[in-house]
Amino acid sequence: MSELTEQNLTRQQAEQEMACLRKIYASVRLLDPKMLVEEPCYPPWKNVHPCTSCVGREAMAGKCQCSKLETLGSSLYQVTARYIEVDGKPYVMEMILPLDASARSSLRSNELIYRDALTGAYNRRFYEEELKHKYLNAGVAMIDLDDFKLCNDTYGHSAGDAALRLIVSIIHRCIRSTDMLVRYGGDELLLILPDISAEAFVRKLKDINKRLFAAHLPEFEKMHVSASIGGVMAAGIPISDALLIADKRMYLAKRRKNTVVTADIAPDAVCSENEHRPMVLIVDDSPMNRDILSEILCDDFEILEAPNGPKCLELLNAWGSDISIVLLDIVMPDMDGFDVLSRMSAQGWLEDIPVVMISSEDSSQTVRRAYELGASDYISRPFDARIVHRRVSNVARLYARQRRLSALVSQQFYDREKNEQIMELLNSAYAALNTNLDTWIKNTLLPSMQNIVSGAAIGVLNVVTVAKNLIIGIIVAVYILASRKRFVQQAKMVLYSLVKPRWANLITEEVKYADRMFGGFINGKIMDSAIIGVLCYIGCLIFKFPSALLVSVIIGVTNVIPFFGPFIGAIPATLLILIQNPIKALWFVLFVLVLQQADGNIIGPKILGNTTGLSSFWVLFAILLFGGLWGFAGMIVGVPLFAVIYDVIKKLVIHGLRRNEELDMLNTYHDNFGDPEDDPPAPEAPAQAPSADQT
Repeated sequence: MSELTEQNLTRQQAEQEMACLRKIYASVRLLDPKMLVEEPCYPPWKNVHPCTSCVGREAMAGKCQCSKLETLGSSLYQVTARYIEVDGKPYVMEMILPLDASARSSLRSNELIYRDALTGAYNRRFYEEELKHKYLNAGVAMIDLDDFKLCNDTYGHSAGDAALRLIVSIIHRCIRSTDMLVRYGGDELLLILPDISAEAFVRKLKDINKRLFAAHLPEFEKMHVSASIGGVMAAGIPISDALLIADKRMYLAKRRKNTVVTADIAPDAVCSENEHRPMVLIVDDSPMNRDILSEILCDDFEILEAPNGPKCLELLNAWGSDISIVLLDIVMPDMDGFDVLSRMSAQGWLEDIPVVMISSEDSSQTVRRAYELGASDYISRPFDARIVHRRVSNVARLYARQRRLSALVSQQFYDREKNEQIMELLNSAYAALNTNLDTWIKNTLLPSMQNIVSGAAIGVLNVVTVAKNLIIGIIVAVYILASRKRFVQQAKMVLYSLVKPRWANLITEEVKYADRMFGGFINGKIMDSAIIGVLCYIGCLIFKFPSALLVSVIIGVTNVIPFFGPFIGAIPATLLILIQNPIKALWFVLFVLVLQQADGNIIGPKILGNTTGLSSFWVLFAILLFGGLWGFAGMIVGVPLFAVIYDVIKKLVIHGLRRNEELDMLNTYHDNFGDPEDDPPAPEAPAQAPSADQT
């Protein structure tokens, strides 16, 4: 109730309180709900619209007091917003306080404004304000998680957050206290390693990449984590410029994923993917002792450090058998070296991880106790650096061989067991296959083979029949051609024996006309089509149309068909070119139109002349009629066949007009509509006209 009472003020009380607060704060404002939406922010921010993290709107919505820190350049401000009611109406009292250097320093020391809330890494603000424009002799790397969006979409954002926290924790375990890890973006991390050599920088990035790839989330077993890393040595350039180079190399790494790209490092300095240096864990409460041992072993070992026993156990839990050897001091606060040995023995770590005690305690009792608890070696201080390096290397190498031997034996047992399982699987598969194969042969294959054989037999029989008919046709044609004159004379004799000489002469004349019409038309059309095909091929070569030969053959063959031939051939030819080059298909259509016009107006008439004596309408009629009756063959022979029929009908009509003495009508037709190639009808002698009973 007291809080509510403090929030309810009169206008006079509110103004009095604001006057007192202005003695402390640089700015004090009273904002109503409308002003929170429409009013600009505090003038130094120079924002036109309210910011997304407006504490005023937050205080209004929650009817509470809210605070935040804001920066402008090098200045730091504390912004406080308190919900009050003035004369029963809701307001927010906004108070802004500039922080002095001491307050800012205190805040920075506590890292309240420079830490990412999710991961604990530095945030983007830290980079912008503290690192961006600095010149550091450091390795700069951009780390981007592979397929992070897919992980979020598949497993949910909680899985993505867990993955980010895990990755940051892994990287923190791989770097020094002086190194800086920044969450630059959503799934992008910026890593800065000051005072590091190029070779060590590359090795560190490779190690981080390997450990990230081996990481697993306990709560998301199926989710796999990997990262693409781009790195550069920042020597003589600001961090912002180095970041741009590292970012470009990171995108090169993302093409392959789970890759490290450091193009500025010499090839001989880059560790291969399979290169692995043994890891040594140095456990000593003295920083000086840890530094001495690190200096002795750093060329051949990856170094992990622990200042006490609990930290040692924590690192053992995190790294497990990745640690090749532990260098352990005895005298340490909280948990001494013997306690650490006992814990390692109880958890079974000593079977895989050797421990070398390094201590100034050199009594026989101490040494004996160390060996009894499971230590592999004992080195007393002061020591010779070369001896320490050799003894540590020997112990690590011995255990490595032991691990390889154990792995080899385990692999042999595994392979044997696997082979037995495979043999059992093969035997069962063979038995099942035998049974299924027998059933399939009896029920499916044999009936199908019978159908196939019978169908094949019918097909072979049809082929044989067609071939037989073709051979017989060729033989008959040869005999007919050889005896052509005899057959013609025999046909004449039969004809003249059946009808009167006049009609026999007419029939003979029409047969000769049909022979000339068919022969001349077919031969001329074949020659015309061949010329069109050659011209089309030449044109295709000139204009570089694709599939020139095939297209020309199509155009030439279909040109045998009168009237429709060029258009029928142009359709498949155009489609063929369209598949390969749409633009040239359009030009080909125009080319075919020009070629058809040349054939219809120049080439065709020169070769064929007006042999058929048919108008364009009757040509079209003949093609449609006989094409509908006999298909493709009807479209070819239809025109000459109809020309013969047309000639017979024409002669019958002329004979009827003569008989009825209406030749004037025929002359009038010829004067106005007759075909120019027709001869005017000659009057027939009355003596030669057939009698009524003859007609």
